[in-house]
Amino acid sequence: MKKCLFAIVLLSTSQYAAADVTFKFNQQKNNNTEHAFTYQIKAHQLRFNEAKSNKKNIFNREKQQFHSFDPGTGEPSMLNEQRLNIHLTRLNQQREERLLKVEKMLQVKIKDMSAIEQQAAESLLNQLRYPDLYGEHTLLKIKPAHKTRKINDIECSVYQLFKKDILIRTYCMASAQSLKISAQDYRTLREFYAFDYKLQSKMLLAMGKTGFTMIDFQQHSMPGIAIETISYMNNKKHNHIILQSVNHHSLDDSLFDL
Repeated sequence: MKKCLFAIVLLSTSQYAAADVTFKFNQQKNNNTEHAFTYQIKAHQLRFNEAKSNKKNIFNREKQQFHSFDPGTGEPSMLNEQRLNIHLTRLNQQREERLLKVEKMLQVKIKDMSAIEQQAAESLLNQLRYPDLYGEHTLLKIKPAHKTRKINDIECSVYQLFKKDILIRTYCMASAQSLKISAQDYRTLREFYAFDYKLQSKMLLAMGKTGFTMIDFQQHSMPGIAIETISYMNNKKHNHIILQSVNHHSLDDSLFDL
């Protein structure tokens, strides 16, 4: 009898160990438009699907590559760290050219500037020279709210993102255990988060654009999967992304073929 009970416990705690998973999200903006998207995860691959789009977007965790294919145009694309660095080299060169133009312009005008104007000009130059150190993104701070919520019966921990003292976003992060997903599927989605952040932030910084508000969950010690994200603008809800469902049905291999 004890052996049977032990076997049942083992089955109940390991039923998601090797299962595939599909996350369905809904996004609502302040203009009342809605947008649905899904993450489908199988082994070390994640497929990102947007509603009303036939594009095939696949992230491969082991290869650290993101593939996209548009059947309408037949155009494939692939991005990895090597290709990203090629783009970054070109963008950094363009940023340095802009920096030279701004420096020449300021050399002419700086004598007629007030102290406040000179300080603002120096700040602008620093952002162009060293965007990773002086950019607006350095003003972002995460604070744990020390409270939990339930989204569709899934418990999650709340974090708040501030820019200076202004609340701009809240996240609710759910653990792999709460979502009943395997450690492998959890790792695949977390590495997709990290890959997406690295891709977008590095390209924006190379262009000298530092006003972005996306964050690296790992850097800010935020474990879990974001099952609700609320963005604010002028103290009003601007964008709301929320998990609608988690499905553990098996996914066909063909979904991840390229």
